[in-house]
Amino acid sequence: MEYRDADIEALAEVAANLAETDRVGGRLQGRMIFDDDLSAGISGELFSRLTPPRAVANGITAHSAEAEVEWRPWKATEIVGVGRVLDFSDGNLRTELGVQATQGIASGPPASLDLRLTVTGSHNDKPGGPYFAPDKDLLGSVSAIVGQPLIEREDFSLSHRLTGTLGAYWQQDYGSTPVGGLRYEQELKLGEEFDLIYGAGIDWLSFDGDRETDTSFNVKLRWKF
Repeated sequence: MEYRDADIEALAEVAANLAETDRVGGRLQGRMIFDDDLSAGISGELFSRLTPPRAVANGITAHSAEAEVEWRPWKATEIVGVGRVLDFSDGNLRTELGVQATQGIASGPPASLDLRLTVTGSHNDKPGGPYFAPDKDLLGSVSAIVGQPLIEREDFSLSHRLTGTLGAYWQQDYGSTPVGGLRYEQELKLGEEFDLIYGAGIDWLSFDGDRETDTSFNVKLRWKF
């Protein structure tokens, strides 16, 4: 259920979390829009979708709370600050802080180019366990995002984008490691009611000092009735 007016946005939803132990969760989200340049939001979720898959596989659940501030100092610039807490059922409390700045470089045609700087850090007060939970860590990265429309009609559009990321990851007791990633996505829109994003990517990551290569596929559907 969603509510919108000029200054306030609110969302309430119920979600089914299917794992070894099925759970019915829910999320509440609210956002205050102060003007065209500044907005702030808060959200809370039971049986959060942000719970690591390895935690879910071991019967561990988590609830989450989040606060976000979004600022657009200039037309092509967006800065987002996020604070988040995850409360795990095994007693671990994870605190996360992050800032992401996106700068539009070119808007096309034939293509658009955005540069994105991301800095995030986290702390787990009960590190270790069956899922990745470092005592302290910090990630800094720069991404280049190239987008291009493929088909544009009045009520139908198809576009694609390629994102390349380079950065450094630091974890307490394990030092710093270079990381990166490459992702390709397409986005299909049918008017204002239907939006489908699908893609695939490869990431070069570090866990407890070990380098790993991760291949992933993603599908995101938004359909308003």
